[in-house]
Amino acid sequence: FYERAAGAHQYPPLGIAISCIELGPLVYFFDYSDKLAVRKHIVRAWGIESAYISSWMHALNYLRNDCAHHVRVWNKQFFKLPQIPKYSTDRRWYCEYSETEQAWVLPASRHRAQPCVSSHSPACFMFVCRHLMQRIAPTSSWHHRMEDLLHAYSANGGDLGMTGLPRHWETHPLWTGTAVDDTRK
Repeated sequence: FYERAAGAHQYPPLGIAISCIELGPLVYFFDYSDKLAVRKHIVRAWGIESAYISSWMHALNYLRNDCAHHVRVWNKQFFKLPQIPKYSTDRRWYCEYSETEQAWVLPASRHRAQPCVSSHSPACFMFVCRHLMQRIAPTSSWHHRMEDLLHAYSANGGDLGMTGLPRHWETHPLWTGTAVDDTRK
């Protein structure tokens, strides 16, 4: 950067500086940037409220550290949890699979609505990652690679229930990025 800019800037642009920072410090940068325009820009771009982004970043940093140190995560009960958005914020988290309709639907009563995954489960982390990937890198094939990996695991006798994934998870609106029918509020 400095060679190209030849002293035109005292500091590198934020995008270049961020690309050199590890995830842990980046999480804290986000937490302490509440008055900065960059935080508002991230919130808008990712389509999720600030408190959820902070929670997700902390949880994903914890998951990243577990993965880096080869900790078993496929059926782990996590303690640094991604916060699941409220029903009023994103109803897709509360969809139920209807065998009758062969589709994911909203519960008949929002007052009895439960999230489709536990925030303690790897499934929640997968849905969080999928949501973020849809916003950050919409052309990424990450979700297809994850599906292939999980199908191969299941075909070899693995129990996907241990991950906390619901049945028919591949068609869930959070996974596919589709909207839900809001007529059943």
